[in-house]
Amino acid sequence: MIILSTAFSGSYLITAAVAHFVTGIQQVHPLWFKQISTTASDKLGYVALALWLILGLIGARFQYVTGAKREKAAPSQQKAA
Repeated sequence: MIILSTAFSGSYLITAAVAHFVTGIQQVHPLWFKQISTTASDKLGYVALALWLILGLIGARFQYVTGAKREKAAPSQQKAA
């Protein structure tokens, strides 16, 4: 659960920062949906949602893979000692 929370909260912060700088520093867009709109500038919410999901899944997978490698390496290091 910690892996998922850190992966998706980190990806949210990255997505929020990218959206903030892409749209202009004076203009702040929330990353949640207030209403469905059809203008091109309002599609940033959908792009931000997709970016958040992709980065979150990549981050979770990376943490699961590196965690499994550490668990496999730990018993072999204990046998050598």
